[in-house]
Amino acid sequence: MIKKLSLYGLCFNLGAAFATPPTQAELEAFIATQGDNVKVKRTLFGAPDRITLKNEAAYKAWEAFSKWHRDSSGSWSYPPADLEKCDGVPGTTAKMSGEECINLANIRSIFKNYTPEERRACFLKYSKEATAEELALVAGWDVSGLRIVDFDSIVDGLDCEVQKEEARRLMANDEALGAAINRWVNKYYSHNVYGAEIFTLDNPYTKDGPKLCIGQFPYRLTQDTISLSTDQLKSVLKDMSHYESTRGILVLSLVLVKPLGMKALSLLDIDHRNAKLLSLTYDLREMLYNQLGICAHYSMLGDLGSALELDLFRLGSSPADAEPVKVPSALFQRLFYENYSDDSLDPIEIPQQKFFRAAQIALLWFNLEDVWYRIGFANVDDTIYVNRMSAMNLLKTPAIFPGSQKFTDLKRLFGLDIDPPSYPLIDQFLRDMDLTSETDLSRLCPMPEAWKAWLQLQGRTDVDAGYLPMLKKTKDELTAALLSIDLIGDK
Repeated sequence: MIKKLSLYGLCFNLGAAFATPPTQAELEAFIATQGDNVKVKRTLFGAPDRITLKNEAAYKAWEAFSKWHRDSSGSWSYPPADLEKCDGVPGTTAKMSGEECINLANIRSIFKNYTPEERRACFLKYSKEATAEELALVAGWDVSGLRIVDFDSIVDGLDCEVQKEEARRLMANDEALGAAINRWVNKYYSHNVYGAEIFTLDNPYTKDGPKLCIGQFPYRLTQDTISLSTDQLKSVLKDMSHYESTRGILVLSLVLVKPLGMKALSLLDIDHRNAKLLSLTYDLREMLYNQLGICAHYSMLGDLGSALELDLFRLGSSPADAEPVKVPSALFQRLFYENYSDDSLDPIEIPQQKFFRAAQIALLWFNLEDVWYRIGFANVDDTIYVNRMSAMNLLKTPAIFPGSQKFTDLKRLFGLDIDPPSYPLIDQFLRDMDLTSETDLSRLCPMPEAWKAWLQLQGRTDVDAGYLPMLKKTKDELTAALLSIDLIGDK
């Protein structure tokens, strides 16, 4: 213990002297001194990724530790880095170092804001009209519009001819694709700052209380950790090239996305091919689609009233003259993944039928965007968009819904201090969702004919593939199920 405390003290002195992010060793020393006061989730390579401060003592120690590594203004002070500078990056300044610029630019690019008009234009630009054969699949389902998003439609929508040519070249040439992967990773992994997420228990005296993220804490990695992580990243990226659906995401990412936030360290800490492939595919697709502006969003959402949508998502109906639902601002934001801000915190009024339909999808699938990534569905002004680079074309048996959750427990589910009984319509809706999922989950699952049509719209011929509901599974059951699902054949 004396050695641990001495090293911890040294960490403080170094931080105070140089006001730089701590090293990996310094952070490990802090963790060691806190013992059972903290819980640490590590990356595939053992580096701290999430640190939960379990009590007030740990929180105070963390405050002291982090402050020692900040300058007098409270900002991080990095030494000069021979990296990309901040010229042309919105929200950065000339005084920022390369690493600060990279981190800030990445945060802004992942959660890029588009106006509803810009989003609509993006969906049109990177999609194509459905063919006569595809339209025939939805005949009789009251679908007013149908468009397809795939590798070719995105490439055709690009403005730069050089990018178009490069994407098509990499898609067709394995050797060129392998070389491009190496260049992509090597170019942007010369920096060594990694950010660990810091959580605190909302009530540190409750063992299983909800966790609240209080920020991200950067620290410097060792060269060995960097080398291991970059090798692992290259390996998983090359694995992506063997599958038709993931190859398209990979190629477009290499051409269009700077991997500023892609850290192999953040790959799931399960040494299993499926886990790493699924994790990296999701991260890349999220960054790519956010950059392109093709993400499902409440601001464009239609009525979800076609027969296909009603049967695919098992949506109900409300009377046309039903009173609007008053939704707390925080719940609206969390349900619909909306960058919404309202200083007054007044409830937002939404037509009852639209709210219940959108909320049911958002609750079952975590948010509207996840439906787009998992089974490739988006509704834009009542035109249905089919994403053929979703998990529907990677997993032989598609997984629907995320893991175990209790919808009425908004505190544990979303970290929200909202009393559902104060909103009677919402309270009854959440109770009905809980009851249905507990007693008869099949009532929330897709109708067979709608699911068959959706498989065909995805371009799949195995229309009897079925699906695997993940709702109400524990974390271990969820992990085991995902790892056991076969992937659609190698390219």
